Amino acid sequence: MYFILFIPFLKFYNKFPYRNNKFLYLKNNIINLINNDKILNHNCNIYYESRIKTENKILYKIKKNKIPIDIYGLRIIYSLNDDKKSNDYAYYIQNIIENKYFTLNYFYDDYIKYPKKNNYQGIHMYIYNEILMEIQIRDIEMHYNAVNGTASNYY
Repeated sequence: MYFILFIPFLKFYNKFPYRNNKFLYLKNNIINLINNDKILNHNCNIYYESRIKTENKILYKIKKNKIPIDIYGLRIIYSLNDDKKSNDYAYYIQNIIENKYFTLNYFYDDYIKYPKKNNYQGIHMYIYNEILMEIQIRDIEMHYNAVNGTASNYY
């Protein structure tokens, strides 16, 4: 049923490629904001991954009766310079973003404080600035577990 309702959305989505430019602009602003923070620069190495969900993935999600709110995504992965583990930096990065952008707390998930059953950890937050973007924040160990460990799709 939801699938039929979202067909006009996909036609609308495809006709406005400028949204991809908005995503690139917003992504670069967030990366610059985080890279210019002196505490993070001194204590962390930060890596970024981003994606724009394809039309097929959007259709697949709609067919599963889910609303595709995560079309645009940015993943922030950090590792500490002294090889210690601290989740405080994930919350620090979250606060940097929250102080600059409008966040939608309704969709916020803190899987660091409350990990999933498969041991997935990370912070999922959504910001709105002309487009809706999902931001995931995790450290390098959390990322490894999400990609290769018990939280991966291949485990």
